Amino acid sequence: MEWETLIVDAGLTLSVAESFRKRHDFDDWTTRSRVSPAIREDLEQMGVRAEPAIVAPFALEWASGGNPRLVAFADTKTLFLASKPG
Repeated sequence: MEWETLIVDAGLTLSVAESFRKRHDFDDWTTRSRVSPAIREDLEQMGVRAEPAIVAPFALEWASGGNPRLVAFADTKTLFLASKPG
């Protein structure tokens, strides 16, 4: 993994590297990120139009009903525990 190499090359001792999936509520995420309504709409439309193979890793969740509305998505996070020798 590239991050692990960067950590070791920086002279740190890597103890743990754990990857996990995290689900994000789209409304909350866009609000906290201060995404404008126009960009929010663009993001939703990108999800609607994108090929399934492109959006599959994000596990998009859509509200049922007429107009597609993105409810949530997921991504992969990695947590590293490293220390400085000595």
